[in-house]
Amino acid sequence: MRENRRMKPAAVFLACALTAATAAAQSESLHISSTTSPPPPPDYSRAALLRITSTMVEPPPPQEKRVEFGLGYIVIKAMNIRFLFSPFLAPLPGSVRRTNATIPDAFTMLGTEIPQTPRTWRSQRELNKEMRRIERTERERAKIKAEPE
Repeated sequence: MRENRRMKPAAVFLACALTAATAAAQSESLHISSTTSPPPPPDYSRAALLRITSTMVEPPPPQEKRVEFGLGYIVIKAMNIRFLFSPFLAPLPGSVRRTNATIPDAFTMLGTEIPQTPRTWRSQRELNKEMRRIERTERERAKIKAEPE
């Protein structure tokens, strides 16, 4: 309760000080404007309006080149997309029908076989033999005997 009693006079003093400062600023601005000459009337003539608007209008920005040629490349700009074409670059995947998506294999390039141990070779032969046996039995099952009615 005591703190509120002390704060009320401070708030009133602050409000009075702000009001007085505002009134003093207004009276000074009125005093200054009454001693100076009044501003000239606005000039709305055609020449004055053209002068004002000609200084405000900015010239259009220069157009960018849409196609730029460089040494070994071409840059094409259209619809906020920049496309770089260079015939010296590697072809994009899928654009050329060749095996450019495979990892180079030194053994096939040199015409050599991949070295294998005899155990690996033997197990590979056994696997191939089993595959041939399965294919043969499947072919025999697939034969259909047609009987005339």
